[in-house]
Amino acid sequence: MIIYYGTRHGGVVDRHGGEHAATRFVHVYWLPIIPIGSTWVTAEDGKHIRGVPIGLHPRSVLAAYARTWGVIAAIALIVSGSPGGIAAGAAIGAASLATWLWHGLRGERARRRSDLMEASVGVRCPPEIMSMTTARTLSRAVEQAWGQHSADRAPEDVARFGPASPGQAAHAFALLSLRARTAGGADGRRLREQAERIVDQAHEAPQLGAGPYRVSADAIEQDVA
Repeated sequence: MIIYYGTRHGGVVDRHGGEHAATRFVHVYWLPIIPIGSTWVTAEDGKHIRGVPIGLHPRSVLAAYARTWGVIAAIALIVSGSPGGIAAGAAIGAASLATWLWHGLRGERARRRSDLMEASVGVRCPPEIMSMTTARTLSRAVEQAWGQHSADRAPEDVARFGPASPGQAAHAFALLSLRARTAGGADGRRLREQAERIVDQAHEAPQLGAGPYRVSADAIEQDVA
């Protein structure tokens, strides 16, 4: 008997603008068994992906299991024919199907955050799931861009009084969000609250080009089979 096994990605969540989070699993017959690691995917080429390594993404892991094992369990319970089995199977099936709602990035605010990050940094990966090394690298790069274009204002001032332009809103949001990731604790929460104020104020889509992430991508990204 031949057993087909290997590794593959699954549990795609938060897809927007050509990027998403996914988790690599050890699989048996394409069914996820053990999660190895999650990636913020920036490019796909056949079976290979390229992206930013992140910690295990809980929703991605849960989605991968629910969309496979959850469906199998639901079918098995419904086929059992017992009233309790049918009820449990229907509930599990509904919960499994609900994880497909996570496939795309949902909500206007969430998409606006993603667009602001991409415009300023060049990648849509939420700072809160980045590694500290990646967040610090990108924070330094955005700080340089801030000094070139908005040296007369602090990002905190933009959050308080409003941005002078869509580009300034994007840079201020990205810088505050990245600083929140590296600061942590009470300072991190304060910075994150300030970043959220900018999301409320940014009603025009900024277009700033490739962003500093493209310069650092070779050092940050990994090719994942």
